[in-house]
Formats: sequence, C-alpha cells, structure tokens
Amino acid sequence: MLGTLLVLNLPTKVFELVALLRTGTVDFIAFDYPKAAAAYFDFIAHRSGVDMLWDNLRAFPDKIDYQLTSGRLWITFGFFLLGMRVGRLGWFDRGEAALPFFRATFRRSWQVMLASLALGLVVGGTALALSAKPEDKGWAYWAAEFAIDGYNAAAAAFYISGVALLMARPRWARRLAPLGDIGKMALTSYLTQTLAGLLLFYPVGLALFTQTSPAVNVLICVVLFAGQMAFSRWWLARFNYGPVEWLWRSATFFRWQPLVKGAGAALSLQH
Repeated sequence: MLGTLLVLNLPTKVFELVALLRTGTVDFIAFDYPKAAAAYFDFIAHRSGVDMLWDNLRAFPDKIDYQLTSGRLWITFGFFLLGMRVGRLGWFDRGEAALPFFRATFRRSWQVMLASLALGLVVGGTALALSAKPEDKGWAYWAAEFAIDGYNAAAAAFYISGVALLMARPRWARRLAPLGDIGKMALTSYLTQTLAGLLLFYPVGLALFTQTSPAVNVLICVVLFAGQMAFSRWWLARFNYGPVEWLWRSATFFRWQPLVKGAGAALSLQH
C-alpha cells in the first residue's frame, strides 16, 4: 500500500495542497524551472569540466529541491518497495502460474492510462474554458498533475506486465532474451551511459550538445545500447555480476563476493 501511494506521488500532492490553501499556488518550495532550464542549457553548451564539477556541488540543494517538488524522490522509493514486494511474492519465478496476475495487471494498467488521459482532457478543457493559465500553478494545475502521475504509474505497470506476457511466448522469449543480460547489469549500464553522455555531449569531451540533431541522437542511443548489450553478454559469460553490481553486493554483505564464475565453488571445495 505504501509503495502504491508513493508511486502515485501523493506526498507531493499533499504538500502542494497545503501550499495552494496558503498561497494560491502549488509551489511549496520556490523553484524557477524556466530560469533553471536556461541556465542548464548554457552550462552544458559552454562550461568547462572544472566549472561542471563545482557547479554540480554548488547546485546540490537545488537538485534536492527538484527531487521534492517533482516527486521523484517518493516515486523512485515507491517503485523500489513495489519491486521488493513482487520479488518476495516470486511472480517472476512462477512461470505459467503468474500469467493470470500479469494479464490482470496489463488490463488494469491500460484502463488506468485511458482514464488518466480522459481526466487530463477534462481538466485541461475546464481550465481553458475558465481562462486558467498553467504558469499560475493553481487548482487546475494541481488537478492535472493527478492525471499525469496516474498515467506514469500505470504506464510502468503496462510495460512490465506486457514484457512479462511476451516472455511467456517462446518466439518473443528468444527475441527479448538479450535484454536479460543488460538487465542484470542495470547499474553498470546506467553509469556507463552517463559517462558516454558526458564524453559525447559535454565540453569535457566532444561537446556535441548543440551539434547533433534528434535523429542523430537516436542513432547514437541505439548504437550505444546495442554495444552495452553485447558487452553485458560477454561479461556475464565470465563473471557472476556486473562490476558495479559486484561492488554493491559486496558492500551489502560486508564481504567480497565471488566475481569470476566458478570461483565460489572452488573456494568452497578448498574449505
């Protein structure tokens, strides 16, 4: 229940409601998004690597404010809780027995997505009729955010349950199998994507931020992701975990975990 409430971003909605009643706007923390976006654009396009380091340190409080005002902090933690719940229930390990659960989740998720879209259209149409402006961040803005958060949460469930149902079909299972390796190295892949983005688009590297078109960026993403998939398969054929996952797991258990495949079994035989 707690995970669902957090995923729906209800803590932020409560804070915004209090702010609305007190000030007439949803901003419970003052944050100028247009100004921040313009400054960030200039930062990526022109600043040096040293400036980037210091600016990120200086802007750390602003990043925390964004996590709170956007609700990302609660939403991320909520998905962690729901993931733990599903993992403990073993839904991804039950094979055919779990299919009714995923079918029901798939059906309900797209229904919630459609309902959220309908709610958004009603709120948007009402706001337009009353000449309410989004930049005022009043009651219409607050109500519209409910539709957005509901749609986003339902979309996540839609994708997860949809992929689970496709995996139950042999042909699709073969097609989607390569995603399993990169999924086991999700943290490593995420960090390497960040590093690649820094080296490609920021002034610390090739500074392509203002040079490439959206189509070229999509091509870069596809090539990078395909390379990560190939690397993940190569790595996991030789090691038990991704490099960052291995460090994280070792820190979790306060003991170095066997990294090389077969090393754990060999160590047990020695003892």
